[in-house]
Amino acid sequence: MNAAEDGYVIDFDWQLDADRWMDRYMRENPDFIKRNGYHIVMRKSFTATDELANEAVAALEAANARISELEAARIAYANEFPPDAEGHPDVGNVHANIRAMKGDLMVAKEYREVIAAVCEGFTLPDAVRKILETALWNPGELKGEGS
Repeated sequence: MNAAEDGYVIDFDWQLDADRWMDRYMRENPDFIKRNGYHIVMRKSFTATDELANEAVAALEAANARISELEAARIAYANEFPPDAEGHPDVGNVHANIRAMKGDLMVAKEYREVIAAVCEGFTLPDAVRKILETALWNPGELKGEGS
């Protein structure tokens, strides 16, 4: 069989196997390939296993990126609350801290409504009324945050 004909095709699943085969025969008998009609054809063929492996690697890379994003978000949330006993962000209690904060907010709103209802019947000096109204409805303005 000569080079103009199709020749023989030896297919390897891995480039390393092909390189080893070529190295062995070229070292042992350099004329072996030409004499037997083999033609070197570089082609990449993926087996079903290779395709699955490539998909798995891509999925793992995407999952690792997502995990990194979620860990960063968890630490950012945890930094909004008091640290744990060791002084680190309390990442283990983020949800509990948020639920507690929501509960505190609901209680504060209820107190605000009660205080407003009680004070409505009183005549207060204008300065005191302004401070009380600000404290109840715009507490950020007392600290200079609202201006």
